[in-house]
Amino acid sequence: MQEITLSLSENTLKLSTVEKGEFKGVSAEISQDVAKDNKILNIEAFSQAVRDLLASITGKNPKGLALNVVLDPYDVVYKFIAVNKKDGEVEDQIMKELGSKLNGTPLDDLYFSYLKIAPFVYQFVAVKKELIESYLEVSNQLGMALKSIVPWVTLLPKFVDINEPAIFISNFADKQFVALSEFNGIFFTDVFEDDKGTEELQKIVEELSVYKRKDPISKVFIYNYDSFSLNPKYNVLKLEIPNSDMEESKGYEMHLLVNYMIKGDK
Repeated sequence: MQEITLSLSENTLKLSTVEKGEFKGVSAEISQDVAKDNKILNIEAFSQAVRDLLASITGKNPKGLALNVVLDPYDVVYKFIAVNKKDGEVEDQIMKELGSKLNGTPLDDLYFSYLKIAPFVYQFVAVKKELIESYLEVSNQLGMALKSIVPWVTLLPKFVDINEPAIFISNFADKQFVALSEFNGIFFTDVFEDDKGTEELQKIVEELSVYKRKDPISKVFIYNYDSFSLNPKYNVLKLEIPNSDMEESKGYEMHLLVNYMIKGDK
């Protein structure tokens, strides 16, 4: 079954697919009454916008296609939860710890999961129910199989295949995204709307490298920076997403990352 990758960010809808080794991407601006930023307001109108874009990149009936949805960092809650086997049931400890870490967001408003990533450490990932249910409704409207909803930030440590602590900094769509990882999981993310210069980035990395840590993080992965200068104590590595150098894939880098990691389009 051919798969379609979809993302919605700041009212820009993007679809992409890889068919017979050829990448195709198409985008459209969505009106404010249909969607606001990443929130779908009108399911029927949004589904029609997706249907129209599908027609331009594939002639197939939507009912024969599968859908992968890509989420931005600000759509997702990431937490590390530490447990102690002496303190009772693991699930009870996790629920109690989340009560103090979600800043008042009720768990009933979230779809969430947690996974053991190290002895006594669990990765917690959550998305608002409203967002996921919107995409479920869209897929139903189109008759498409909703295969996955993927927060792309969660793929970064798996993509570079490291368990050691690292900082990821990416620059695209007029934003700078920062993530901290350890044990192959994500425990902190942030988004900077304003463009940061070299000195500001240096300061940000300095602060993040010791965020809730005794031993500073020294490995920094960067994406989409022509030049990036840091203190020599940091090991700065460029993150290369396969096929992102193609002209037709510009602006679809996170779609490519999803394709590479979960679909095997290498």
